Amino acid sequence: MKYLDEAAEVMRATQAENVIAIQMAIAKIAGCAGTVYIIGNGGSLTTAEHLALDLRKYAGIKHAWALGSAATITAIANDETFAFVFSAQLSGIVSADDLLIAFSFSARSRNIASALAVAQRADADRILITGPQGEIRRAQVKMATLAIFVPSENIRIVEDVHLAIAHCIAQEIREAKA
Repeated sequence: MKYLDEAAEVMRATQAENVIAIQMAIAKIAGCAGTVYIIGNGGSLTTAEHLALDLRKYAGIKHAWALGSAATITAIANDETFAFVFSAQLSGIVSADDLLIAFSFSARSRNIASALAVAQRADADRILITGPQGEIRRAQVKMATLAIFVPSENIRIVEDVHLAIAHCIAQEIREAKA
């Protein structure tokens, strides 16, 4: 099966040391009672929601939230612009004790960039988990404290690896707490 072979190859090529760095960042935030905010668009938002749930339910991280409420996103998009659907939620609440994790295949979305900028101004840690195009979008990558690139042009494989990274993070944190 070509897809599974390619997915396995891409997973092996993804920077495992950066996944460990994410786990350490989340543990640091949990230790100081900070909040982990997680964002993404489309399929990436479902990964964000999945990671937030796994962090709360299985890893014992009390303050892990995906900023994906349909009512909130559509209200902000309607009243302002879609470019601010995440940054408007972070403004005024994100702090240096917090962590923003952004899942984005391309790292080109203005709403991801504006959220990274708000978190950067608050001196919060910022993690960008992206596909290969992320390397092209230097401005967004530079706003991140840490970036993980999934080396594939196949969006389905990148999204599968993003979910595997999310599962790995939650599993490793859970095991470290046991």
